[in-house]
Amino acid sequence: MKRFLVLSGLLFSASPALADDVLFLECKTTTRAVFTEIKTQKLIKEETKEETLFLKIDLANNRFMSHKDSQWDETEMTGRSLKANLSKNENGLSLNGNLGIEVIRQVN
Repeated sequence: MKRFLVLSGLLFSASPALADDVLFLECKTTTRAVFTEIKTQKLIKEETKEETLFLKIDLANNRFMSHKDSQWDETEMTGRSLKANLSKNENGLSLNGNLGIEVIRQVN
């Protein structure tokens, strides 16, 4: 069985849209994935990829979801940043990682 470990940091240029207490963001992301053998922790491969991620952030309830996952994840929000610890098991793979988003520039 393989283990899928993701540590990702996101920096983005986004036009946030606010509807009541919900914020929609389009983010340019860089994700680093490390694949290891679950029993031996032997490295299988590493990948880095860049993609666009669409987020829906529920400001009132401190949670978010992406266009790739229809489930809400809990988050900690302070000022212009969002932080979350992610841990999911799906189809024999586990995903563990940290998500950090900081608004660095807004495009109008």
